[in-house]
Amino acid sequence: MFTVVIRDTTERKRAEKAEAAARANAERLRELERELKSLERLSSHGKVSVTAEAFGLKPLREGAPDKFNEMVQHYKDLMDLALEQRSFKVEHNISNKLRALSEEVGFLRAGPRDVVEIHSTALKQKSSDTTPQKFQIYAEEGRVMVLELMGYLVSFYRSHSVGVRIAAPREDKKKKSNT
Repeated sequence: MFTVVIRDTTERKRAEKAEAAARANAERLRELERELKSLERLSSHGKVSVTAEAFGLKPLREGAPDKFNEMVQHYKDLMDLALEQRSFKVEHNISNKLRALSEEVGFLRAGPRDVVEIHSTALKQKSSDTTPQKFQIYAEEGRVMVLELMGYLVSFYRSHSVGVRIAAPREDKKKKSNT
């Protein structure tokens, strides 16, 4: 005589997988929150340097708040295009749009901290109205976008500083005249 007990473990396995996925999502969200806090610390403007103060340079958020908010919105729109490009394999030529944004940032004499502040503000706003999975993709695409935007800003400043000469230190001139 045999007794056979059959138990369906499908539901238990599904629950275990869902729990593991939830834990992984929670960890990713904690990582993204740490990244946002890190960006905030990086972009936080401490005391403005004496040179910046002499030229009247303020953080973009303070000096031109309307323009700053407009740029954040533009950046958020570009993040949406990047998400669409990634999901649907369409081409939106985001690089040219980032280049145009960098010129706008450059003409306002903004710097790298302002770019990071635009990026982190846009990410923070995206985090409040989206799913964790979608936010993770925004964060991933945003990392690439902020680096590209920084590169274009450097190129902007390099191309607009042609003809500006920085004098060599006097020590170098003395060494050259002695040789």
